Amino acid sequence: MIRIISLLLVVSGIYIGMQYKEPILELLGQDSLDHVEDVLKNGKEAIVDKLEQVQG
Repeated sequence: MIRIISLLLVVSGIYIGMQYKEPILELLGQDSLDHVEDVLKNGKEAIVDKLEQVQG
């Protein structure tokens, strides 16, 4: 029963995301999402560099 409910929640979340993508992006601001994406990429690169320094 819990699996069915969780599956319904996931499916409904995907449906809402697909139907209301544009209004959601306008509400959140595409610029802020792009900024978060850039920060995550830079953080990933920094972590990889540090791991490479530690290994060798």
